[in-house]
Parts: sequence; C-alpha cells; structure tokens
Amino acid sequence: MKKHSVFACTLCASILLGMTAYAEEPMTIESPNYQADALVQEDTAFIPLRQAADALGCTVTWDKAARSALLANEMRQMGIEEGQELYTSAPAQEGMVGMPAPQKMGAAFIDETGRLFVPAEVFSILIGYDVTVDGGSVTIVPQK
Repeated sequence: MKKHSVFACTLCASILLGMTAYAEEPMTIESPNYQADALVQEDTAFIPLRQAADALGCTVTWDKAARSALLANEMRQMGIEEGQELYTSAPAQEGMVGMPAPQKMGAAFIDETGRLFVPAEVFSILIGYDVTVDGGSVTIVPQK
C-alpha cells in the first residue's frame, strides 16, 4: 500500500512540476510589421498603401469616384484624398473617444500606375505604429 501512495505522490508532483515548467516558458507572439524600400521624393519617403496595410493587418477601401481611400485598423481610421496634404484620422468604432484630427503630412499621395503611395509617416498617426525611415528604407512596427 505504501508503494502505491509513494507512486501517486511522485506522479502528482511530476505533473505539477511539469505544468509549472511549461507555464514559465516564454511565449513568442509575432507582431505584424512592414519593411521595404521607399520611393523618396523631396525628402519624403513614400510606401505602397495597400502592401503596407496588408502587412500590418489594416484595411484599405478605395472610392474611385471621389479618388480617396480609407485606411483602418481596430482603433483608428484615416481618410486620404487625392491632392490633399491633410490626412484625417478618427476613432474606428462609433462611440470611441476622440475627435477627427487632420494631420498635415507635407505631401499628398502619389498614384504610380494605379498603385497608391503615401508618406510612410501616415502609419504613425494610426495608433500603435512606430515608423522608422533610414534613407530609402522604411520599417513600421506596432508600438510596445
């Protein structure tokens, strides 16, 4: 009988210690990010809007008639209009706190053979992205 008790205690201890060791293993969560070469014009780094949005988990809705786009993630959305240096950012969901805030980016988007290029800094206005421009290279990652 004593052998069964010792075995049961040893088994329970092994399971508990194994669970503790498993729980202490670090978890790695892949964050969406974007890194690419930029189109640089007049000291502004431009990146392809849809490619960057897709890599970061954002959506882009294009309004062909108005020649404008809506860039959105779970927290924010941004209106981008042809010929405008002002980009309007607002909360993405109704009832969220925050007012629409136009931001001057210093350049309007570029339509390069049907692909929209926006200043890389556009993604810094959307909450949660750090934008690093190093020469002609752009890296965009969520803030930690």
